[in-house]
Amino acid sequence: MRRRLLANRTVRLHHEKLRFTWRMLFADGKVYVEGIDFGELSTDGKLDRIVGFFGPLAPKPQTGGPPVQLSGPTFGRPLMS
Repeated sequence: MRRRLLANRTVRLHHEKLRFTWRMLFADGKVYVEGIDFGELSTDGKLDRIVGFFGPLAPKPQTGGPPVQLSGPTFGRPLMS
């Protein structure tokens, strides 16, 4: 099944660190998975490292409210067994 990856047009950059959100879509345009990536640039400005996280972003907590509880089918499970 064909899928396509769409990165958010806004890449946030601070010094040599960057982040952006993305979505992988089925051919019909429905979302297959979404996530966020964080990266680092080398001293010559090239992409040196990137770390990706799969799944929807947690909602932003409201000021003064209780902390957001993380949950989902993969949260808390070991990455490798």
